[in-house]
Amino acid sequence: MKKDPRSITLVDQRRFIGEIAEAYTGERFAAASSIQEDLAAILAKVSDDPLLELGAGGGVVLELLRKAGRSAWGVEVVDEMILQARRRGVKGMIQADGCDLPFPDARFALITLWGNTLGPIPGRDNRLRLLRESSRVLRPDGWLAVTALNRFAGPRRMLKQQEFSFRFQLQSGRWSSLSGYNRYYTRGQLKRELREGGFSRFRIQSGFTDYMHILLAGK
Repeated sequence: MKKDPRSITLVDQRRFIGEIAEAYTGERFAAASSIQEDLAAILAKVSDDPLLELGAGGGVVLELLRKAGRSAWGVEVVDEMILQARRRGVKGMIQADGCDLPFPDARFALITLWGNTLGPIPGRDNRLRLLRESSRVLRPDGWLAVTALNRFAGPRRMLKQQEFSFRFQLQSGRWSSLSGYNRYYTRGQLKRELREGGFSRFRIQSGFTDYMHILLAGK
């Protein structure tokens, strides 16, 4: 039985992420080539370093950033995800809470919230805390790259999401009432949440447009 989204806490969500860590990391590394294409388009717009990946998971985006020759770091709070990154030899991972980052103000030229990191965070206040902390450590001329599930992507979106969740259940051998929990955004809703989080400049990116929004946000 699916849990009421209004009752889901950060503890619930992080516990679920820990349960699917191995399966999720495997899926992400298998999709690395498609992720790399979209990242390359963003990196072409941001030539300065350093870079930060928030909600870095098992480290696939961080590894792609480093392979591109960039100075990059990844932040992840879930123990099991940190373990997956270590097993795969990913460098530059830091275990920390994205809402309380161990970095000075205006440190990064680019911050990525990739792979639908923002949407599953329960509670609007928690999402805004993450965005405001991202804004704090982002340079005044820097960019936040966000991906989020598209509310109006149509039936293909639903089929893809259901397939994704089902593969987690099969590969991890676990079922959670949170497995289908996600937040879907219109472009306007995503921009409004980003504005409340401290961002005011936006650029629409191409890629996964039938399934996910890819948006650059600046202060």
